[in-house]
Amino acid sequence: MNKFFFTIIFIGCFIFSLKTIAQQEFSFSQYMFSHQTINPAYAGSKKVGNFTALHRSQWVGFEGSPLTQSFTFNGPFNSKNLGFGISAVNDKIGPILNTSANFDLSYHLRLNEANTRLSVGLKFGLHNYNLNTDLINTLEPSDQTFIMDKKMNILPNIGFGLYLYSMKWYFGVSIPKMIKNDIYNMSTHGYMLSGALFNIAPDWELKPSLFIKYSPGSPLGYDISSLIVYKETFWLGPQLRTTIDSPIPDAQFGGGFGVIAGLNINKNISIGYSYGSSMGITSLGFNYGTHEVMLRYELTPKVIGLLRSPRIF
Repeated sequence: MNKFFFTIIFIGCFIFSLKTIAQQEFSFSQYMFSHQTINPAYAGSKKVGNFTALHRSQWVGFEGSPLTQSFTFNGPFNSKNLGFGISAVNDKIGPILNTSANFDLSYHLRLNEANTRLSVGLKFGLHNYNLNTDLINTLEPSDQTFIMDKKMNILPNIGFGLYLYSMKWYFGVSIPKMIKNDIYNMSTHGYMLSGALFNIAPDWELKPSLFIKYSPGSPLGYDISSLIVYKETFWLGPQLRTTIDSPIPDAQFGGGFGVIAGLNINKNISIGYSYGSSMGITSLGFNYGTHEVMLRYELTPKVIGLLRSPRIF
């Protein structure tokens, strides 16, 4: 086990030591409900099929502000050790539209009698980069900077992830896109995602989460949230998003504060909402915050008595 944890730490350090210059990848406030978009090893970990959809409107009221949608589905194969998933992400910032479609494949290995498992996953995807030059007015006609090679719009990619989990906690590291493309300013990004569930009183649980993002050319960023869960039905809690250079969000380094709420409507359907306020110098006071909604549908297990992971993971 000591060698195993050393390997995990080594891989995590390797991921976050990668350095180059690239555009910022998409991100969600409710990352704790959307592991699959960044980590293919999550696919099949819940032992039942589940759909998750997210819509994020960032800096509402600010012209050209980011709009991001994601859709994921994953479940187990007939073999209890294999999982699969499909996902799609649509990310629009001003005249730039990034769309990706992915297929995820994972293998889950049971480590001990406590049902701790390690999953290894691969992500195979196609990425489409589109620049709407009709929305850009340049001072110099036919500016070569904004002329794109249409033949290279669709780009293949591959990703990798590790996911260590049990019924009450999880830890994952991943590189969802490993193939760089200098023409479209795309490079590798590293992610670490971790969380747990603690019983603090009858009917009450605490669910802290940590999300670390390495974006090449930018300070190491992280999100921290702490949700209070009542009867595994309703959750509410604060969120902080900032960088390692500024532990408390400020106007210089950006980041911000937010709140997350959600509800399990029944055994299959969950909904969530988050609101965030940015501290960035280019947005503070010029927008109506960031709004995000989440919808999840979990299939009923075919096997009677199947013990599922907590639905809030």
